Amino acid sequence: LEENNVAGDGAGLGLYISAIPYMAYAWFALIIVFLVATGIFGNWGPMKKAEKRAQAGNPVPEAFVEEQLISNVKAKRKLSFKANILNFAFPMILLIVSTIYFEIDLLRGALLTCFVTVLVYWVQGILSFETQVEAIFKGFKVMLYPLSTVIGGFFLKAINDELGMTMYVIESITPYMTIIIFPAVIFAVMAFLTFATSSSWGLYVLAMPIVFPISMALGVSTPLMIGALLSASSFGSHACFFSDSSLLAAQGAGCSPMQHAFTQFPYAMLG
Repeated sequence: LEENNVAGDGAGLGLYISAIPYMAYAWFALIIVFLVATGIFGNWGPMKKAEKRAQAGNPVPEAFVEEQLISNVKAKRKLSFKANILNFAFPMILLIVSTIYFEIDLLRGALLTCFVTVLVYWVQGILSFETQVEAIFKGFKVMLYPLSTVIGGFFLKAINDELGMTMYVIESITPYMTIIIFPAVIFAVMAFLTFATSSSWGLYVLAMPIVFPISMALGVSTPLMIGALLSASSFGSHACFFSDSSLLAAQGAGCSPMQHAFTQFPYAMLG
């Protein structure tokens, strides 16, 4: 925001915070999660069929065979509840601290966290060194498929940048915009572009220098525009089957990215 002269030096965070109430999609997404989890909405669409299958004792989706890679990793001795909580929280806290220490370098932070965690678990006698190393490499193997798909998304984003699609689309619609419809149209256009390219951040580096000067010329509220852009980013990332968030969610749930996309798309569209 400061780089695009939308906020003064040091005022970017304050402007971002003022835009949080306008991030409509994020708020609706949270409400929908709560309504579904409490049973008020219930399950519908492809998710209804998936939930029935899981409740019948078959949590693994059809046409999805995944080797249970980490299921054989079992603790050598039982720990108290307090010790379990500490061992659960310690790696996450260490990852955050080490990443910040290395100037927000997540790779170095993750490597240090893995090394220290293996050492701590080995000293406590929870897991053998060999078992932990084996689990780490199997974890890498599990993530190869989603990572390769994310890399494909990067290629698509790079091609889009070279073609200038984002700038072309925005510049094509702006002559017809008014103060009333500009935020809504930008939301719809950017949501579609994010859905099509899976680039939930890269597109906005290109879009912001175009969108903000026009919105300020029209007299549109800047926090409202920030809310519209970030809402579009969130929706596109949720709805796109090959975005990083969808791929990681699918991997964590033990289903394919397309199965995850089809079950969550109705909820994303509702939001």
